[in-house]
Amino acid sequence: MAAATATSPHSLATASGLLLGTTGAAMGVGGLLLLAGGALLAALLGYRIGRSVAGLSAGARALGGTETPKLEPLSIIELDQVRHEMEIATIRRKEIEAALRQSEANLVAAQHLARVGSWTRDLATGVVTWSDEIFDIFGIQPPEV
Repeated sequence: MAAATATSPHSLATASGLLLGTTGAAMGVGGLLLLAGGALLAALLGYRIGRSVAGLSAGARALGGTETPKLEPLSIIELDQVRHEMEIATIRRKEIEAALRQSEANLVAAQHLARVGSWTRDLATGVVTWSDEIFDIFGIQPPEV
């Protein structure tokens, strides 16, 4: 009869409950350790990502202005790819600025040789800007800037 009691559904439920209760308590401690480890990992990754994004943000501000961004290699692959693309954009910007300066120099030389000048007017402000050759044609000294 003892064997029948041990295998009865009520006995199995009680034995299972004790077994699950013991396992649940052990899982509770393990779960807390897992949760604490996860929180620590999230804080560490958040710090690394935040620091990397802050560096990229500073580089983007410099790239948008006239400065050359100083970008350090990053430990997060995706952010390092963004850093690399920003470096390429910086190189392209410098090439474009050099080409623009050359084009402006060519325009000045062409205007001087042809004895023609150019001027622009900002319709919003009404400010008129003359090229150096216009000043020369009219025999006027350009204003000091």
